[in-house]
Amino acid sequence: MNEPLVVSNNPQIDKVDIYVEGGFLDVLIRCRDLVYLGHRLLVHPLFASIRMIYSPLRTLMLSRETFSHKENQDSEILIADAIEKYQRTMGQRKEDRIHFDDYAKVDKSLHEQAIRELGCSV
Repeated sequence: MNEPLVVSNNPQIDKVDIYVEGGFLDVLIRCRDLVYLGHRLLVHPLFASIRMIYSPLRTLMLSRETFSHKENQDSEILIADAIEKYQRTMGQRKEDRIHFDDYAKVDKSLHEQAIRELGCSV
């Protein structure tokens, strides 16, 4: 597999192609913009655990190559739905910055697992 495009706001991630200043939502929005340019999501944009949605950190991987709108509709729908679900779930809540280091470690661990599952050497 080609090396993925890594988008993150986690300072613990070693190799980041696009570092996003801001929170979880900012990473989702930056990835949405890349998906609309044709990059395909390689990992799900939201965590499986509802508790992790309070994390201020997120690392996502997208394809480096681009695809046509028709070929990339699944990623376009997925990222748009993720942003909507994130905003609805968070409502007026704030990100949990008290446990920043713990969230950074979990995000890094999940990123490393995704790399292994995708067969990448990032």
